Amino acid sequence: MEFELWWLLILPLLFALGWFAARADLRQQSTEARRLPDAYFRGLNYLLNEESDRAIDAFVDVVRLDPEAAELHFALGNLFRRRGETDRAIRVHEHLAGRMDLAEKVRDQAQYELGQDYLKAGLLDRAEQVFTRLASTGLATRAAFCRLEIAQTERDWARAVVLGHEWLAIPIERLEIAEREQRQVVTQRIVHFYCEQGTPAALLAAAAMPEGEHHPRVLQLTAELARQRGDLAAALAAWMVLGKAAPIYIAPVAQQVLDDWRNAGRLEEGVHWLEDCHQREPSSDFVQAIARSKLALDGLSSAQAWATQELTERPSLQGLESLLALREGALPIEHSVDAESASSALSEPLIRQLMRPQLQRVARYRCLQCGFEGRQFHWHCPGCQRWASCSPRRIEEIQG
Repeated sequence: MEFELWWLLILPLLFALGWFAARADLRQQSTEARRLPDAYFRGLNYLLNEESDRAIDAFVDVVRLDPEAAELHFALGNLFRRRGETDRAIRVHEHLAGRMDLAEKVRDQAQYELGQDYLKAGLLDRAEQVFTRLASTGLATRAAFCRLEIAQTERDWARAVVLGHEWLAIPIERLEIAEREQRQVVTQRIVHFYCEQGTPAALLAAAAMPEGEHHPRVLQLTAELARQRGDLAAALAAWMVLGKAAPIYIAPVAQQVLDDWRNAGRLEEGVHWLEDCHQREPSSDFVQAIARSKLALDGLSSAQAWATQELTERPSLQGLESLLALREGALPIEHSVDAESASSALSEPLIRQLMRPQLQRVARYRCLQCGFEGRQFHWHCPGCQRWASCSPRRIEEIQG
C-alpha cells in the first residue's frame, strides 16, 4: 500500500517538471526570436514584394550584425548575382568558401555558388576550375552539368560530347528528380554536338544515339554529306525520310533539296514530292521553292497560276512576294518573260519596294523559348542557347 502511495506522489512531480521544461523552451525560443534582427523580416518582406534592391540592403544589415548566418550570405550573394553585381556576389561566396570553421557541405555549396558567379561574369575558365574541384563532393552531378554548359558555350563540341556521355553515365539514383528529367535533354544535346562537328564519323555516332537515327538534323546532315561526296541517290533518300518524318524541317532548305533533285535529273518528281510535303506542313518557303521550279519546268503561266492558288488559300506576305517576283521575272529562269507579262508588271517593282520592309519583319525565324529572331534558321538559339527551340516556320506563319 505504501508503494502505491509513493507513485501517487511522484506523478504530480513529473507533470510539474514537464511543465517547467516546456516553459523554459518557450522562453528560449522567445529570446532567440527577439535576438533575430528586424532587418531579417524586412528583407523577407522586400523579397516577397520583389523589391530586390531594398532586400539586399536589409540582408547586408543582418549579415553585419550576425556574421555567422551562412544562409543569409547565400541569399545575399544570389541577390547580387541576379542584379548583375557579380563582383559583390563573388566576394560574398569567396568569403564563405574560405571559412574553415563552417561545415564542409556549406563550403561546397559556397564553391558551387562561386562557380555560378563566374559563369554570370563570363569567366568560364575560373568557373571550369571551381566545378572541377566539386567532382568528388555531393554537388558532383550539378557541377558536371555546369561543365557541360561551359563546353557548349565555348563551342568545344568534342569536349561537350565527352562531358555529356560522362553525365549520362552517372547512376540515376544519384540524380535529383529534376536532374533525372534532364537525361533526355542531354541525350538530344549530344546529338546536336555530334552534328556541329559535321564529320562522317560524328554523324555515325549521332545516328547511334537514342532517337538519333531519325532525328531531323541527323537526316539533314546525312543528305548534305552525301551530296558533298557526289552520292545524290543517298542524299535524296535522306531527304525523303526527313520529308516523311518531319516535313516542316525541309522548309528552311527547300530550294537546296530541289537542287539535289534537279542535279539528279528528277526535278519534276522532286516538285511533286515537295508539294506533298507542303500539303502536310504548309510553309511559304515551300511555295517559293516550288514556284521557282515550276517556272523552270512549265513556264511563267503555270508557275503563276499555282502560286496564285496557294496565295489565295494561304495568304502571306512571303507568298505575295514570290508571286510578284514571278510576274516581274526577278527569279532566275531559263525562259524569257513575254512582252505582255512584262508590260503588266511595270508597277510591281514599286509594290515590292513598299512591301519589303514589312516582309523583312515577318520573314524571320523565332525562338519559341526566348523570342530571338533571325533571318536564318538556327538549330542552336544564339539567344537562350537552347537546342531545337527555333521554329522552322517563319514568324508570319506562327502568328497566322
